[in-house]
Amino acid sequence: MCDVDELKTMANSKTLCQRQAEFCSLFGHPLRIRVMLELGDSEKSAGELAEKLGVSQANLSQHFRLMKDRRALRCRKDGKMVYYRITSPRFLQAMRLVRQGLEEATSTQDEE
Repeated sequence: MCDVDELKTMANSKTLCQRQAEFCSLFGHPLRIRVMLELGDSEKSAGELAEKLGVSQANLSQHFRLMKDRRALRCRKDGKMVYYRITSPRFLQAMRLVRQGLEEATSTQDEE
């Protein structure tokens, strides 16, 4: 857990805040969220992900490029196959926390 001084230092780091904003903007598209959730803690091929998500590999490759550029994913080639994995388990954990927060906010709002 961060203490208050550490949080203030992080908030004053414009470069880090810029990188975080760019990273978070990845998830402005539902397909990229679905990719992250589908990958979870595993590694999957581009073809397997395209099939499970019901999209073309060409469409998915555009999203992969952006996600790799922002360091959310890494890939590994094995012959003609390309496999993807999330670079840090914390990214998936953060997505799950956001989803839980949204569910809590929705249920609280429904009670009012």
